[in-house]
Amino acid sequence: MEDLFRNWCMSCFHASIVRYDPCRTRPMTIQCTIGDGETPCDQCFERIGICESARPAMGVQGDVKDLCTILAWTTRFWSRADSFTWSQNFRLAVCRASRDLCRGFEEAELEHRRYHMLTEVDYDEYPSSEQDNDFEEYRSFLAGRRAALRSCTPPIDAITGSDWARFNPERLLRLREGDPGYNNWAEAKDEFKGALRYVCVQEYGDEFSSTGRHRLRSISSSFPQV
Repeated sequence: MEDLFRNWCMSCFHASIVRYDPCRTRPMTIQCTIGDGETPCDQCFERIGICESARPAMGVQGDVKDLCTILAWTTRFWSRADSFTWSQNFRLAVCRASRDLCRGFEEAELEHRRYHMLTEVDYDEYPSSEQDNDFEEYRSFLAGRRAALRSCTPPIDAITGSDWARFNPERLLRLREGDPGYNNWAEAKDEFKGALRYVCVQEYGDEFSSTGRHRLRSISSSFPQV
């Protein structure tokens, strides 16, 4: 089954960040209609842009999943089903923090690409044989990372969408401590959580306030385990 969170290219991801206006106080979304993998996505084709064939590097697919999970989680602050009603100031802070989080991922993914020589090259100056070697080295890197993943038994009995939703993320590769880009991404996630906590305290009070305490705990307890 196709994992929906993978369905965007880095060109549209960057365009979504640039076009996003936090002041509209709507949840951050990534606008992309990815093609079949061989052609540009519809949006890049329409704006005569460059679709980076496309998706984020395979070595950070787990981080892509985590980013999309966090962005999906933020929609709770607009939901009528949430336990609390959140102020416009708080929602604005969520929007700004979401944009900064996306920028942090973009920087981390690019650093990962550059380190593994996956960025676009000038073939006139860079022989294809060297490019092939870089890709082969990256394939070996991915194979090594996959081999190091902890054993995880695929769902056998009740194979449903939710079964695979729980299984697949555990098989995705993520940046590790010491990897190029890891610090950027870790700091972006920490700053995101810190920004929400800070504004929550400003709007509703800290742990010594009943209102602030319950809201802070709601944020902490529901935040995705990423």
